[in-house]
Amino acid sequence: MIDSDVQENINIKIEQARELQEKVYQLCLDYVHTQKPKNLKHMGGYLGTFVNNLRSALNYTTADYCQQRKFAINKNDKKLSTDFPYGLTKDKFGKIPLALFMSQSDPDLYAFIEGLQPYNENQWLGDLMTLSNMDKHKILVTVRNADISQFIFVDYKGRTPQHMGSHVLIPSSDDTVAMVQTPCYIEQLRMFALPNGKWLNFFIPVDNYFKEFLPFMTHVSRRVEDSIKEFYKKF
Repeated sequence: MIDSDVQENINIKIEQARELQEKVYQLCLDYVHTQKPKNLKHMGGYLGTFVNNLRSALNYTTADYCQQRKFAINKNDKKLSTDFPYGLTKDKFGKIPLALFMSQSDPDLYAFIEGLQPYNENQWLGDLMTLSNMDKHKILVTVRNADISQFIFVDYKGRTPQHMGSHVLIPSSDDTVAMVQTPCYIEQLRMFALPNGKWLNFFIPVDNYFKEFLPFMTHVSRRVEDSIKEFYKKF
């Protein structure tokens, strides 16, 4: 059972992460209107705080687990790290002292945590840990203009959003079409439609690839919340 103080700490971190998502979305809209480079720096700063909050929520979870299981030291008589277990490879993950304790005391929980690792195609955890380890002054957000012809979005009836410049026509599941004034964010395409007829998107450079900014924040916050809930079901 989760300690009430730990639950409150986890909730606060997740709530703060949600609040940062709202701030970042508003910064994106402001950039779309003003094209101010300063907004991108603010986004990078918020992103650093965002990933740190979510990582803290995960760490609170494993720290609570260690306290309840009375895991205090590892086999070398050193203080056990209660950080959420994370490894880029199966070999590295298996050598983490806390993971070893889990495998012996709570095999179902160990299997769940091991399944979340990035080498098991859970890139969200790898991205979260990578960004939280970066120097926050180096977390950047970049923008790219996009040609809609480069993307394919077709719903089950073969329809796509139509960019008309001043507005976008968005088909819905009930055979109606919504007309949304630009600039606006089109969730199906995960891009902003601009009044000049172009599209714009925000990206996070992570190692040697780019993550879509807003979808990453939405996806990773949900995965952290779901993972914490599942964590407590398994021990």
